[in-house]
Amino acid sequence: MKLRNVLLCAALAIGSTLYAQIPVDRVDAYFPAPVEVNGVTLPAGNVSIQMVRNNGTMFLTLRSASGEHVNALVNRFEDVSSDVSEVKVILDQKDGVYHLEKISLPNHITLNVLHAQ
Repeated sequence: MKLRNVLLCAALAIGSTLYAQIPVDRVDAYFPAPVEVNGVTLPAGNVSIQMVRNNGTMFLTLRSASGEHVNALVNRFEDVSSDVSEVKVILDQKDGVYHLEKISLPNHITLNVLHAQ
């Protein structure tokens, strides 16, 4: 059974807009436990999440303070039911391992992580 956990961390939005509908292009967060993204385990601690758009494709680059990094392809969509006032990093827990599920941004924008198979 999947348990969705909202990472209880203070996310600080830094930088200019990626484009008009996405209000941030970088988020600094703190993971209290290791988090797996596309087969790479990022250790607990500070993580920088950069949102990058390239030729219509959007992906995230996650970098831990200790140097590990990984890229993740994302789908961007408007979620009118989401009304967050700050950035929220949402994790999924499966078999005792946390996985990055999505990032909810202000203005009803959600970035769903596409998991590598």
